[in-house]
Amino acid sequence: MACLNDYDYDILLSHQTYKASEEFILSNYWETYYVEPGYTVLGLRILGDEYVPIAVEDNTNNLIIPYTKPCMGTFVVRIKNVPEEVERIRKSYEKTITLKQWRKHADDKIK
Repeated sequence: MACLNDYDYDILLSHQTYKASEEFILSNYWETYYVEPGYTVLGLRILGDEYVPIAVEDNTNNLIIPYTKPCMGTFVVRIKNVPEEVERIRKSYEKTITLKQWRKHADDKIK
């Protein structure tokens, strides 16, 4: 199983609620994708309720993810220089501008 310490990362926001972490990502990164809870990024399982925002930092191969440690809260983490993972996410998901659009897209895929 992967560990966050296996990667070059920065903590951008720490000890927050999940909602505060989501708002931080959405307000700072335009290239954001919503993935399902339990989605794995670089072998790290991402926790969430209905959806999880993952962003790609402008002009980089860096991922921005919410990372929850149950006893510590949620952190927003920048994982640096992971071009293969950035490409995998870009190919698997559409850019999301609003949650409403994501829900419509998810509903259409189920039909």
